[in-house]
Amino acid sequence: FQNSKKNVTRFFLLRKRDLKKKLPIKVNYNKNKTSLLFCTRNIPGALYKALGGFATNGVNLTKIESRPTGKKGFTYFFYIDFEGGPKNRFVQNALEELEFFAENIKILGTYPIYHS
Repeated sequence: FQNSKKNVTRFFLLRKRDLKKKLPIKVNYNKNKTSLLFCTRNIPGALYKALGGFATNGVNLTKIESRPTGKKGFTYFFYIDFEGGPKNRFVQNALEELEFFAENIKILGTYPIYHS
């Protein structure tokens, strides 16, 4: 239950692509969103530095979550969403900077931004 009009739930739809069928929601094919996971290196300010590449390249982060890795104590992986895709020059620069301060980087996917 929710009591806020701004509350949003995201669902992933996995199916074979049928180009003849239209989606019941509006799709902005000019704007993409990308989701990825990463762990920071064990250095001071690693999260700040890892995310700094997105800021300096003008890539908008829309979500960040942290979860324990379940490995050695106090290690976390981070889940982020950002606007744009890996083919975008600014995103490429941000991901290149991320590689200096993060490890186990995994892009989960890039998808169009949907609007209801």
